Amino acid sequence: MRSHNPFVLTALFSGIFLLSLAPIGGQTEVRPGFNIFSEEQDVEIGSESAAEVEKQLPLLHDPFVESYIEEIGERLAAVVQGPAFPYQFKVINVSDLNAFALPGGFMYVNRGLIEAAASEGELAGVMAHEIAHVALRHGTNQASKAYLAQAGLGLLGGLFGGGSTTEMVSAIGGFGLNATFLKFSRTAEEQSDVVGAQMLAKADYDPMAMASFFETLREEAGRDPGKLEQFFSSHPAPVNRARRIREEVQLLDPVRPGSPVGDFARLKSRLRARPRAPSMADLAEGMGPDQEQPESESRGRPGSLDEIAV
Repeated sequence: MRSHNPFVLTALFSGIFLLSLAPIGGQTEVRPGFNIFSEEQDVEIGSESAAEVEKQLPLLHDPFVESYIEEIGERLAAVVQGPAFPYQFKVINVSDLNAFALPGGFMYVNRGLIEAAASEGELAGVMAHEIAHVALRHGTNQASKAYLAQAGLGLLGGLFGGGSTTEMVSAIGGFGLNATFLKFSRTAEEQSDVVGAQMLAKADYDPMAMASFFETLREEAGRDPGKLEQFFSSHPAPVNRARRIREEVQLLDPVRPGSPVGDFARLKSRLRARPRAPSMADLAEGMGPDQEQPESESRGRPGSLDEIAV
């Protein structure tokens, strides 16, 4: 098979993103990019990947915490533009400050991120950002470019609506925690910040809460630079992201924040009452997926921040 230059293919299709991040008459209009996968395939990929994720990572089983996260997610999903994906929201019992969403709407929030958030609005801001990745189909957009970089443009005509999902996904790394679906370009991150801020306003949250969470990230980086080193290597700096959100808020109608979905102080209290969660590094060292650390064993052990992050 004739080889193709991956850079040329990537540049060809990434241009669709670059043209869509300009204010048009009011708030910034962001459109999904090129995609060889159908919306139904997004759900199929997400469902298969979620099953693999839940074999590897420990879910937190607490009815109050689970319900709280689901209610925030449903409030945001009710206003998101785009495909009517079957959004699902779960909590991973690890200490790393992180969240991610798989194609098709399967979203996971780390316990460490919930514990770091200062308010329900900040937590909703992170979740809105991840929902925006799903709605804009960033995961399968990246997978489309990755697949074409390998297969070449010669296969393009036969792919739309006719490709085998399993074969195509296997060619770029398979299901589960596949970075192709989860680690995004700076442009995609900016798009999700912008759309997330718009979503927060529509859901009666203060969109500036997303910007305030980036301040939380900066403070965390000041206390433990190594913990967020990988995050900053692949994501826009928090100060720049906060600035872009402030610019977008100026384009939105004034927001009068509504009532929270629950008692945020109680949420934090329930998490503090539990044994400390393991970090991703602990899991990599062999701690079982259903174990929590006694506080005496976990204090002082640095958590790792996986490359797949907010």
